[in-house]
Amino acid sequence: MRLVREWRATSSSPGIEREDPTARSRVSVGSVRVWRISSGRMKRFQVLPAVLFLGACGAPSKQYVPEPEPDQAEAPVVDEDFRTAVSRGGQYTIQWRPARGSEVPKNEHFELEVKLYRNVGDDLVPVSGARLAVSGWMPDHGHGMIRQPQAIDQGDGSYLVRGMLFHMGGHWELYFDVIEDGLSERTDFALDL
Repeated sequence: MRLVREWRATSSSPGIEREDPTARSRVSVGSVRVWRISSGRMKRFQVLPAVLFLGACGAPSKQYVPEPEPDQAEAPVVDEDFRTAVSRGGQYTIQWRPARGSEVPKNEHFELEVKLYRNVGDDLVPVSGARLAVSGWMPDHGHGMIRQPQAIDQGDGSYLVRGMLFHMGGHWELYFDVIEDGLSERTDFALDL
């Protein structure tokens, strides 16, 4: 095998520059080497996809930094006594706390106070009349709650959730599904009992 041609994409030119094939330069990212194989020559169509790909992948002028997804740290604080999170799609903010006491009990029935808000720009608008489904899941055990809680709309963006029971200690995930106009959006909370 011997080196026939070498091309390298450069950030200073939009196209591909041809280099001297006899030069012994270090190969950098964005280079394409065409080798002559003893059993025959490489065809142009075998090299063309690589040349086009590397030419299009020249040095970016600006580094791409993805937007962070909404999570519990970015949720607006409305009431510090409540746990707060933004829904997965970013449309809602959910706040909750036990109706009595500050800790979620293990293997005891309890109720939750929930506040539901729609995120409109920087404002939080209370949401009434939505269906709120609450459930729990133990990922380490592969099962959920043994009861199905019911959320009661209080009419001012707050909901009372009755029938809560975490029947064993361990890591739980608490889910709030907001259902409006046939669409559902979930908010997650991690909970260790």
